[in-house]
Amino acid sequence: MNNFIVSIAEQDSEHYQLLTRIVLRLNNGEAAHQELMAVLFKIRSLLADVQVRMGRGEYDNRVQFAGMEHELQFGTVYAKIILREEWQKLKREVADPEQLIKDIRATSLPDAAAVEELARKIAPSVPRHFLLYQRGPLRLASLSLPRQRQTAPPRSFDVPNTPY
Repeated sequence: MNNFIVSIAEQDSEHYQLLTRIVLRLNNGEAAHQELMAVLFKIRSLLADVQVRMGRGEYDNRVQFAGMEHELQFGTVYAKIILREEWQKLKREVADPEQLIKDIRATSLPDAAAVEELARKIAPSVPRHFLLYQRGPLRLASLSLPRQRQTAPPRSFDVPNTPY
């Protein structure tokens, strides 16, 4: 199994980095963004299942690939929704640039207490995957977070509501 993991480590790292970049660009406060994140984490989970199964010499991964195809269809729909929403926002901003400039000037930088409150509000919504699961060169679990038991979440296609 170790030989297999080593052989795909670079590709796995690239996938993980792309996932992180996409998630960082999404707005966790909007429904379509949340759904797209859920789809991406499910696909990542299915890819991890395939890796584990192939490492054990189990090459019949039709269920996992069918699950990925299913999730990709949903992801495409959510991505189109997000792009349409962003396009509408951009058109509104371009239609009235003076108002956009007024809105930007009217905002002020948040003080430290407001930033801390926002971080505490958002922190529980950070996917467990990013807090606990160590994989590849990105060691997100090494960030200064409260100490928690360092275990990998279950990897099974049959587990409902898997956080990644």
